Amino acid sequence: MKSKKLIFCLIFVFVFSFFLRAEDENKITGGVVFYDYNFFWQNSDFNKETNDKDAFSYIHLDFHINADLGSGVSFFASIGSWGQFGQHPVWGVPADPRATMLEGYLNFDKLIGPLSVKIGKFRFLYGDGIVAFDGGEDGTLGMNIYSRSKSFDIDLFYRKPFQGGGIAEVYYPGTQSSIGQRDEVDLSIHVLGVYPTIKLSNGKLKISPYLFYRKQGENKPLWTGLRVEASMIKNLSLKAEYVSLSGAMDDTVNYKAYAFLNGVQYNLENGFFVGGNVYRFSGDDDKTADSELYVSIIDSPFANGFYHWWPGLGPAHLMTTGYGFSCIAEWNPTMTNLNAFDIYAGYSAKNFSFRTTYWNYSRNKLLSGQENKAMGSEISFFGTYNIRNIITIGTSIGYWTPGDHFKKDLGLGSNASGVLGGFIFLYKDFNFKIK
Repeated sequence: MKSKKLIFCLIFVFVFSFFLRAEDENKITGGVVFYDYNFFWQNSDFNKETNDKDAFSYIHLDFHINADLGSGVSFFASIGSWGQFGQHPVWGVPADPRATMLEGYLNFDKLIGPLSVKIGKFRFLYGDGIVAFDGGEDGTLGMNIYSRSKSFDIDLFYRKPFQGGGIAEVYYPGTQSSIGQRDEVDLSIHVLGVYPTIKLSNGKLKISPYLFYRKQGENKPLWTGLRVEASMIKNLSLKAEYVSLSGAMDDTVNYKAYAFLNGVQYNLENGFFVGGNVYRFSGDDDKTADSELYVSIIDSPFANGFYHWWPGLGPAHLMTTGYGFSCIAEWNPTMTNLNAFDIYAGYSAKNFSFRTTYWNYSRNKLLSGQENKAMGSEISFFGTYNIRNIITIGTSIGYWTPGDHFKKDLGLGSNASGVLGGFIFLYKDFNFKIK
């Protein structure tokens, strides 16, 4: 059944593309993206008495088309599947992820003066994803009103990342509810925001003051932030971002949280580079009625520039987070209530790159009775190689040595042991024109 659905999706993409070809054979382009990540970890709970080592494959494949329909109107669609695969062709378990519409939207260029409009399901990422990121696989439903120019960009957007109710919640005569009534349903999530960017010195200085507002019933948080990117000095790039989380968690508890990051990188003329970053996600103070724990707008991963082609911090740290996605969410204790910094050095050439990083992790806020913020440090390596300018392969491996927070405050003592984690991946994409 699942293979039939995948075949149907692929047929739909190609039939639709050939239908569009009849309008203008030079305006339809398409592409394919494939990547395969093989994750592994050992001792992700820092306890050497627990046998929790494992490995799994995570695969993504999508087919996408982009159609210029004329008069400034374009259409984009991406059909694909992603997730942890491994279904046995005979036994049929566990179930593989299904193919679905990853993105699908219409774009109207300069529909209202300088303002363009995008509507449908599409990517949701601003900056490093400290506030908003859809995870990089499925887009989110919504609409963007935006403008792009040499000195100023702006996004005004509405997103609906979760739809409560709908057709499945409607009942008809003779069923559980009377005509026109519904049982109680989950509330939809509504996100409104504005993200302007002022560009100075020919784009070498970018300043983005922004605002994100989310509503789901009584939950009404507000993210107010400022991001700055600068590359005004040759070979030196800087970035800084601060965001305050306020508003109501419910009718009795308010948010009073914050997060920030700072980063610097210097590129030498011979391909070598050095740099460092500081990250902070505020933790909750259990002695107050407010919530000081910083969380993202849809419990999303921390993209962090995808410097190792995946979201998050160090690869060993990554494998201690839920789903291996470094989500800035209340249920991800090694990603929230966190202070971190890294120092790195690396080299980048046409077909080869590597990077060695030292990471340090600590708690931002201790619970009552705890005394040690130190979560330990990680040493990691990341490298990629492009084979014959066709396929990119790479690996990221890290070892996290636990600190006194795990040894003493969490009581692991002599059982405390380091986390080994990482992944090996390959990536291939290609584009084509439908003639």
